Amino acid sequence: MTGNQNPGNFANRPKEEVQEIASKGGQASHNSGFASMDPDKQAHDKTSLTPYPFLDQDKSGLGAMMDVPGKRQAAIARAVSRALAASEESKQRETLVETVHHFLSILELRLARFRPADFLALRHNHWHIDEGEYRRSFQTPTTTTTTTTTTAKPGEASPPRQGSLGLVAAGNLGYSGSTFLRTADGNYMVKSVDRRFESQFLLRELFAPYVAHAASHEGSLLIRITDILYAPRASLGSLLGVQPRHYMVMENLLRGRPDVQWQTFDLKPTDYFFPERDLVHQRLVPSDVVDRLADEPPRGVDVSSRAALELTDLVAEDTAFLAHHNAVDYSLLFARSRARGRAVREPPSWRTGVLSSDGNWVYRAVLLDFLWARHKLRAKTMAGLVGVFNLLFDKGPMTITTEPFEYRRRFMSMVTDLLSKDDYVADANSPVKTGAVAKGPKRSSAHNPPTLPPVKV
Repeated sequence: MTGNQNPGNFANRPKEEVQEIASKGGQASHNSGFASMDPDKQAHDKTSLTPYPFLDQDKSGLGAMMDVPGKRQAAIARAVSRALAASEESKQRETLVETVHHFLSILELRLARFRPADFLALRHNHWHIDEGEYRRSFQTPTTTTTTTTTTAKPGEASPPRQGSLGLVAAGNLGYSGSTFLRTADGNYMVKSVDRRFESQFLLRELFAPYVAHAASHEGSLLIRITDILYAPRASLGSLLGVQPRHYMVMENLLRGRPDVQWQTFDLKPTDYFFPERDLVHQRLVPSDVVDRLADEPPRGVDVSSRAALELTDLVAEDTAFLAHHNAVDYSLLFARSRARGRAVREPPSWRTGVLSSDGNWVYRAVLLDFLWARHKLRAKTMAGLVGVFNLLFDKGPMTITTEPFEYRRRFMSMVTDLLSKDDYVADANSPVKTGAVAKGPKRSSAHNPPTLPPVKV
């Protein structure tokens, strides 16, 4: 169109002017971006694109398809960080386009906090967790080094700083296949609650009693759940079972100095019927499956009589609470590390560290995995199947089908044996592989559990 004098049309400009504009564009494209960076700078900026170590964003094609677990964990980490960083004032109503986009997502999540005021009261009033430090633990990693100094008002948490913290993969630590993440500072763990009946039990039945118990028993050894996150709306990913909708944020029992090496034991009564161990031939079951059923208790746990009494009393109170709410199959996470002259926090506690009588070991312990409710349909179904099986083979109950107070009875016996001086797990001449489910000479049978001494409840 010859009559169009629009200067934005290059056809209306002199040839020399167009060439000059083009040359400037070429100079700009070769004097900025990665093309002009030195190798160190490029490497630095490439790592800044990967806020989570287990997400390799350079992968493409088949490599990207094979990295679905890593991308799934990265999506969970981003969702958790966003949910814990968001304030009530910053929440905005979703647009229709955002709602549709969220529903069509396979990996991405939008999480919200469940009953945040109750958890804030627990963290601040009873567990004495600094809110600013808590939020900083979940902050998304960034390469920004400059920070803006902001003073918090009295009674409010200090705002999170730019830093290098965030969530990293902790591997598959559970027999149920849950996803575990931990904060880079090692203070907290995030666990997915994949089973629907467990999340329903936690939110609808156990939550309110748990808050009341934690508030009235500040020495309780129940794992401290500092937040529960959930997806308010379903997505294709959650409907297809790719991404769970519920997550628990918990304290990390092994928090503290990163140079301290801890040995952990996931303990539960092993005189129950375990099909993977007692029914299927060992050669047909991978050793790692058997090892994850329950750990062999450590031998030689020697603590003061006061510390031993404290552990049994606390576990007795907490297991009575769990039995009252029909929880079974929970375990005692027991950890130990070499003291090496390291002082324990005063006053000593089983949550922060108890020194052995000879001063060589530091012990810690908490109760966890208490979401299997005996009265739920799945548990009742399993109990019925095991009952029919026992008519033929008489193997006894499983940890997930036994009665709550019977499970507590055997659990307390296990704790008593753990603190006894006798080497009851195995003969001195027959060492047992660490992590294996051992049957010692003094292990009681499934049908004749030991008689417990009176326990203070």
